[in-house]
Amino acid sequence: MLRILINPGKFNQFAETISRPLLILSLSVLLIGLTVVFFISPDDYQQGSTVKIMYVHVPAAWISLMTFFIMTIYSILALAFKIPFGFIVNKAIAPIGATFTLICLISGSLWGKPMWGTWWVWDARLTSVFILFITYIIIIFIRPSFSNLEVGEKITAVFIIIGSINLPIIKFSV
Repeated sequence: MLRILINPGKFNQFAETISRPLLILSLSVLLIGLTVVFFISPDDYQQGSTVKIMYVHVPAAWISLMTFFIMTIYSILALAFKIPFGFIVNKAIAPIGATFTLICLISGSLWGKPMWGTWWVWDARLTSVFILFITYIIIIFIRPSFSNLEVGEKITAVFIIIGSINLPIIKFSV
């Protein structure tokens, strides 16, 4: 199983095999989820209909953390075992993680305004997720800023490993 995750040829073959069933499954689950959120799920007795923002906010937060964790694992594999596929994975999923982190920040602000009376509070939760978003942006732009691609990939991987210090901070602050 591990060979599928580090060999580009086997990974592409595996991805092509499961992409269509996963697409159908994802769209089905999305449709069911949207139906439950908008038509079946009741409003909260304290938060009212703003509780429905959590159906977007919480999964976006988990995906942003999971994406960075995956990037950390692949960075360690790429640096320790000289597996170049780890650098490719990091380049591919960093924008996905940044997108979900931005969704998390925006939906959290949309929820925070009616609940806290303000769009942003500089507490540990929000600040650490904002730092994660800035880290994603730096990762996206640091790699192509080097003329030597190999050096840029290695520095990006080291930055990802150092940035993973933020993951437990986010986990325990929430």
